[in-house]
Amino acid sequence: MQRAGACVAALILLSVPAAVARAAEPGCLDTETWRQCYERLAPQDSSELEARTTDHQAAMAASEKMTEKKVDAKTTPEVSPDSASSLANFLPRVATSLGFGDLSEEEGSQTLSFNLSPSPQGDSAPPQVKLDVVRRDAEPLEALVMALPEAIRSARKTTIGEEIGDFDDVEGKLSIALEGQWGHWTFGRSFGLYAGVSEAIFNDVAPVPDMGSQQELLALNNRLRQADPTRSIDDHVSVLRQADRALADELEAAVVKAANAQTENLTALQSTLRDEGYFRLADLVNNQPQFHLQGHYRERDERVGQSEWGVKLTYEHGFGNVNGLRDECGNDLTAMNRVDKMGKQVTCYRYFLNTRQGKMKSANRASFSAEYVDMDDLRFELPDDDFVFALDAGSKWIVSAAYGRSLIVDDEGNDSSRLDVEANYEDVTGDPMRQSRLVATATYTQNLFDGNVLSLSVVWAEKPEYRGEVDEEFSARAGLKFKIDKKK
Repeated sequence: MQRAGACVAALILLSVPAAVARAAEPGCLDTETWRQCYERLAPQDSSELEARTTDHQAAMAASEKMTEKKVDAKTTPEVSPDSASSLANFLPRVATSLGFGDLSEEEGSQTLSFNLSPSPQGDSAPPQVKLDVVRRDAEPLEALVMALPEAIRSARKTTIGEEIGDFDDVEGKLSIALEGQWGHWTFGRSFGLYAGVSEAIFNDVAPVPDMGSQQELLALNNRLRQADPTRSIDDHVSVLRQADRALADELEAAVVKAANAQTENLTALQSTLRDEGYFRLADLVNNQPQFHLQGHYRERDERVGQSEWGVKLTYEHGFGNVNGLRDECGNDLTAMNRVDKMGKQVTCYRYFLNTRQGKMKSANRASFSAEYVDMDDLRFELPDDDFVFALDAGSKWIVSAAYGRSLIVDDEGNDSSRLDVEANYEDVTGDPMRQSRLVATATYTQNLFDGNVLSLSVVWAEKPEYRGEVDEEFSARAGLKFKIDKKK
């Protein structure tokens, strides 16, 4: 879905209340054209003086916009601050969420992101591609500093730090979100992949708009042109009022009537789409499974650390998605072939929403990833001090599994607490200090007040040296970490 669609979406979701207020204003003003009068009173781009309330593409863009707005408004992130980055934002649409050359800054680093995705073709969605270039504030490698003789350690650390340049720790990351139809399932969250499903539901639930008043306005415009080819609704109101007051009054009444009808059309459409659950399709799309492939190369000065390259494959799955809807209903999404708990005949789509409400509200999501990293050898010398520090080339495998769910969710889908569990197994070759290790973390995140978020993490490590720093120690292998962050 292209960004232009999001602009149209605002017409359905955001402009209706304001439009109602505008339609209540007095009629047309002498200083405007008849077209400008209609545009001021009607909640849409009326350049063709046509009702666009049956525009499925606009509604689909609105559905996508609602999802992005809901994710941005969450009181707690879909992954807690201390949990795995593999679940962060559940891989929000890589291309549509970033503009070309988007620069972001965090403490100690800057990232420049480029959207390399090709344009969608029809209802298909090509792989979503993003390039990140990351510059980090480089610091002397801690292992190197600790290897220095204690008598000269402080002085040499200062000297080494002064020799490090601004671009001595730079990383490039190429990310590809693989999307499309693979066998029975569809992977990916680009809305274009689900245009057929969206259109079927939209056409079934969308009310038929009142086009009568629009036709009356167009007929009056034709009368103007037939009477005088140089005259049309693009004329200023004052011109027609001076030439033909009766016709001007008739046209003004038609403009106000058409604008009011358009407001009612969009109000009815918005209400019906919400009541019938059309916009819940956005949640189903956001829960679709997806494969995410990322390759990286990190170039570091020998004073900073080993240069490395790696590749990571991630599979993520949200429960309650479009694939489940298709399994349940096939092509009969809108057939009245299901009976709800009240014994009422409902469409299969509505039945699916009602029976999957729990899964959709709790945002149950799982992630699995495997990463391979190859590290160059490192050699640093201080000839005057007869000091040599070296690290052999090596490689590592990292396998991760994570699961998260919201615990308390309101009717609007906003969560106030969340639980995330993650386990990481890392196998490093050629480094006896690291070797293989298993670390598991369970994190509870709770929204507090004024945008503050409390996170409590219980950490368990296979070996005590892998546990990391904790705020409260349970044992040599387990501990508790907690902090309060201000929501960004």
